[in-house]
Amino acid sequence: MERSPEDAGGSPTTLFQLSARAVTADMERLEEDVWGLPAVILQGLLPMLNIYYLERIEPAAVRKGLSTQSVWCKLWKDIMKSKPSRLVTVMCWRKKFLEAFFHNVLRGILDVSADRRLHDRRFSPLDHSARHVSELTICNKQQEVTELTPALLQSLAQSVEALKFLHLRSSDSDTQKCLRLLLHHLIHHGHVNKVSVLSWPCPDNQLLDLILTMSAGYWQPDTDSPCSSCLLADSPPISGERSGGPGALLSLQPLNISQNVPASSTSCGGPGGGHSSEPNDLYDFIFSVSAVGDSTPETSCVEGVTSVGASPLSGAMLFRSVRALNLHNIPLTLPSCRSLCRLLRSWTSLERLTMAYNDCNVLLRRLGFHDMKMSDAPSEILHLLGLSRLEEIKFSFCRLFETSSADFVAEFVAAVRRNPSVRILTLNGNRLGNDGLCALAELYSPDSLSGIIYLDVSSNCIKPDGLLRFTKKLEGCGKLTLRQLDISQNLLDRDPVLAREALQALEGVCRVVRDNWDSSQAFTDHVGVM
Repeated sequence: MERSPEDAGGSPTTLFQLSARAVTADMERLEEDVWGLPAVILQGLLPMLNIYYLERIEPAAVRKGLSTQSVWCKLWKDIMKSKPSRLVTVMCWRKKFLEAFFHNVLRGILDVSADRRLHDRRFSPLDHSARHVSELTICNKQQEVTELTPALLQSLAQSVEALKFLHLRSSDSDTQKCLRLLLHHLIHHGHVNKVSVLSWPCPDNQLLDLILTMSAGYWQPDTDSPCSSCLLADSPPISGERSGGPGALLSLQPLNISQNVPASSTSCGGPGGGHSSEPNDLYDFIFSVSAVGDSTPETSCVEGVTSVGASPLSGAMLFRSVRALNLHNIPLTLPSCRSLCRLLRSWTSLERLTMAYNDCNVLLRRLGFHDMKMSDAPSEILHLLGLSRLEEIKFSFCRLFETSSADFVAEFVAAVRRNPSVRILTLNGNRLGNDGLCALAELYSPDSLSGIIYLDVSSNCIKPDGLLRFTKKLEGCGKLTLRQLDISQNLLDRDPVLAREALQALEGVCRVVRDNWDSSQAFTDHVGVM
């Protein structure tokens, strides 16, 4: 091809390049004609298009067997000035670039007028790239949320699946009002299934409560500026996703409860000791804190522990809520503990709760989990048992040993044996069985550091022969710290003679809590409601 005169910059330019530049400069008029060009011509034209037309031409390029990935990759290197991690495989460079482009423009750290590939008078950078944002990150004082127009919120509600808050700081009331609308659109009317709040050493309780409450699906309508999406429906859409699935999972690392929470009254899962009455909630991870010094009307004291009502916000409407919540390095104060307690009692769509506080805080004394599947989190459980200074740990109907191997049972016992602080261990309803019970006898061997005085193994499918084996092992352990053993609602009626022998031997060792449970009738009742 013939060479044209050199450009002003001194580099030679081909006739094709001159023609291509003329075409790309007039894309507003020639766009549809360009889509119909032969593949060989279109291939050379792609690198000269700005990001708006490059994104719009994608369907036509795919039909002609062309890929724009190399063009988007070059744009990433030229504009973002960084190389992607070698540990991450980029599946779509177009999405990766436009998602980062949206965040950079929103925060005002990228000047689109500085590069012709980023600027076009026909298009808004934010409107055009919003559809590619699957994870939206809000930082610092959340200034960027004030830039999100109703049209942008509508677009983001269709694309964003994860919402991340990073290094948050307190903001003014106007900014929080915008943030509230953003949460409402993206969670309640959108597709966000995961909310993460990360690295917030000194959280603003009011702002944290807003994020948690909205994530749980609650919305207090603003009569002054009603939501247009809500007005389209006669009644607010209550999500059908509020039922927790069988894969519910909690990942827990050492908690960091702030210094103003009393050491003797902090618990998670309450109320209190393993022999106290249970609340009526059926969901998993409930904070309960002492009622000392608290006389708020929405709380009622049960044996010294606060039981917080299920309704977290008076007059609030219930909308769609998220499935995953991640709180990382967020010290929890007394008010935030109460707020999370109220929300989790009705937050039944929550399938994964991840809490990671890298500080092992010595103020946390009692921790309880109720009615949640934890058989999928063995490493987190062992981590908790090995590093915490808890005095009471409760796993109530958590299916802890449902699919566990013998190795996990041994590791579980070994972790408890090394922890001298635990005094109360509740394992009711966890499919422990005969072998699991016998393994627990190792907690009282002479070389064990465990000081457990109360052990609850009720509702664990334990049979008389297993109980007898457990008793024989205890007798060989010498002086025991065990004072009370709860074995109620087990299968001891399968062999009354053997059960009586085991119970008589146990009663010489510790106080035994038992009942006359009819296991066959329980099975009949279970089948009757299936």
